[in-house]
Amino acid sequence: MQQAIFTPLNLRDTGYDHNANGLAVGYKDQYSTLPADYIDMSIPYAAGALYSTIGDLYAWENALSTEQLTSQAYLDEMFAPQAPMPDSGGWAYGYGWAIGTDLNRAVVSHGGNIEGFASIVMRYLDEQVVIIVLSNQENKDVGLIENIIAKKLFGIQ
Repeated sequence: MQQAIFTPLNLRDTGYDHNANGLAVGYKDQYSTLPADYIDMSIPYAAGALYSTIGDLYAWENALSTEQLTSQAYLDEMFAPQAPMPDSGGWAYGYGWAIGTDLNRAVVSHGGNIEGFASIVMRYLDEQVVIIVLSNQENKDVGLIENIIAKKLFGIQ
């Protein structure tokens, strides 16, 4: 990952948490100063051990809009529906991305949470808009925050 993606894209604040120094502390909720339960990041690895910043995630997202890392054919396949998401209102899974519509706009999205942290990256395809929300509160609804930002951006009441 370091040689193939992080270094070529100049992602200086991205990596896998192997007890790295200087990382944000995750909290249980917004009303508590209690840190979230400790988790050895070697356990979730690809499912949650990656750390980054909004700036680095934006650079990563821009790379996925071009052929910086791979061919357009692979990018098209990555963002094409591969499997339907049951009971989701027409959303589907791509390769690592959820594909659907939000606010009547075509989007691809990836989000997740792990003890003390939550994140979402939403790309509005036709508008060429990317919204990234990161939180160090375990139960923060980053999808709701993203939606509020998108509505403001698109002038939706």
